Amino acid sequence: MLLADIYQSKKYAEIPTEGYLYAVLDKAILFKKYNRTENKISFAPSKDNSANQERFEDFANRPVNELHFFDSQKEFRLLASGYSQSATIIEYVASSEEEKGMEPDLLYEDEMMLEEKFAFEDLKKIKVVNRYKYTFFDTLALDNYRLKI
Repeated sequence: MLLADIYQSKKYAEIPTEGYLYAVLDKAILFKKYNRTENKISFAPSKDNSANQERFEDFANRPVNELHFFDSQKEFRLLASGYSQSATIIEYVASSEEEKGMEPDLLYEDEMMLEEKFAFEDLKKIKVVNRYKYTFFDTLALDNYRLKI
């Protein structure tokens, strides 16, 4: 799967309209602020405001292994089983709405510091909301998670 294939996603409209993109590509990791419209994703200007701004299209033909579009309320996640055309693709949308009825003890929010090269003036940390559940054998297990700003 290529990064540009995101436009054909059945869940494209569920990607938050603005937020942050975390992507694991074939030979690079992207962490960018983005904006999404009905038919285009664009990166927000980088912190150095140089004339050589990276654009979403600059990475469009790069193979993707993992892709996260997220804001404070929702995360769109896409995982590929490999870089080939026949890779299994899993798309998932996690939102804060799903957490409303959960036991507070089964939610654990952890903050992660961003490396300086990925940090923004207004964002130095991201949060991971871990969702736990009890299994059939009454053991606690991680059920899911979502990234959040």
